Amino acid sequence: MRWLRRSDALRRPGFARHVRRVALGAALLAVAAEILVCVIIDLNVRSNAQAVLDSRVRDGLSEMALSAPEVVPLGTDEATGLVKVGDRDDDLDDSPILAWWIPSGARVAVPLTTGDPRLPRSDWGIRSLVSRTVAGDPLRFDGVARRGGVVVVATSTRSTDRQLGTLLLAEGIFTPVLFLGVFAAALLVGRGAAGPVADAHRRQREFAADASHELRTPLGVIEAEVGLALSEPRDAPAYHDALERVGKESRRLGVIVDELLFLARLDAGVGSLPSEPVDLGAIAEACTARFAPVAARQDQRLEYRPGSGSPLLVAAPPEWMDRVLGVLLDNACRYAGASGTVEVSSERRGSHALLTVDDSGPGIPDALRAVIFERFRRGTDTAAGSGLGLAIADTLVSATNGSFEVGRSPLGGARMRVAWPLLHPHRGG
Repeated sequence: MRWLRRSDALRRPGFARHVRRVALGAALLAVAAEILVCVIIDLNVRSNAQAVLDSRVRDGLSEMALSAPEVVPLGTDEATGLVKVGDRDDDLDDSPILAWWIPSGARVAVPLTTGDPRLPRSDWGIRSLVSRTVAGDPLRFDGVARRGGVVVVATSTRSTDRQLGTLLLAEGIFTPVLFLGVFAAALLVGRGAAGPVADAHRRQREFAADASHELRTPLGVIEAEVGLALSEPRDAPAYHDALERVGKESRRLGVIVDELLFLARLDAGVGSLPSEPVDLGAIAEACTARFAPVAARQDQRLEYRPGSGSPLLVAAPPEWMDRVLGVLLDNACRYAGASGTVEVSSERRGSHALLTVDDSGPGIPDALRAVIFERFRRGTDTAAGSGLGLAIADTLVSATNGSFEVGRSPLGGARMRVAWPLLHPHRGG
């Protein structure tokens, strides 16, 4: 069976560096996007938290400003009819309402709740929402003028600041985790996705180099023959022999060019043909009959063994099927050698139609069975050829949902077997 070779692009330093750079770029972009989102979230959270604090401060200020004609310190005699403000907890983490009364002309701001910090004189003139730090505590202030003085109200922002700090810490921990996760994922995806692309580029470069080599060989022979023929006068038979060799190399060159153009059209999708029901047995029989003169010239025995039962109908363009069989028979006759044997058979196996070509040639070494379908690859060096026939056949077989199997023939040589899905697998015997 053919086995796909593991991509060797993953082992190339240049490719690995490129994949790492792409993964690093993806990770940095992800982190940049995450930071932008975090900044937007932080600003929104801070804005909402400050809006809540501002609302509490305003509500507290309104309550104190409207609850009595005057505001006096805690503990003032109730006989005066003035409102007293209740005690507060000393823990500012609960964001309690703090209040001060600043009588007109006073030198000290009087706390209206137990344990309020001393209000600096610089904060006595507060008449709008503002953030200040008093005795080491971050506070949010507001103030309003009242008859006989000023009322200043504040609440601690320590709890809100701690929540924002926790959010920033979580974002700080998440950012490197996101970076490493995206980098690792991009690295894996890059290695998996870019590997086939790199291998395709490598095969394209190798194909161009091999094509240049294959074309250079007949061109070199033609140039050498023409040069020798023109180097000195010769008789007619010598010129005839030179022209025969030039013609042979020209025909070989034409075959290579035709096969390269056919492969190029297949790769571009231009050479695609509509599929139709094709009798595999009929195609095999006709193609075997066409190669009978080729086998006869080498005193070979060429035989077709049809399968029993109903026709083996597969969906494929007839021209492609004929070309696949032509490539297999051409290789079999070439490698079987003089007085060799080539056998062609077709049969049904389950839901598939099988075509088998056996020859008595040298066979295909196990080490080469996985690469003989590559362009310009040959199974052995005992016969000439362009090395494109099996590449074309493999492309056509794959395009028609078929698959190749390469093995050892009972005749001693190579066995090439192709399996196609049957159009009507439940009909016939």
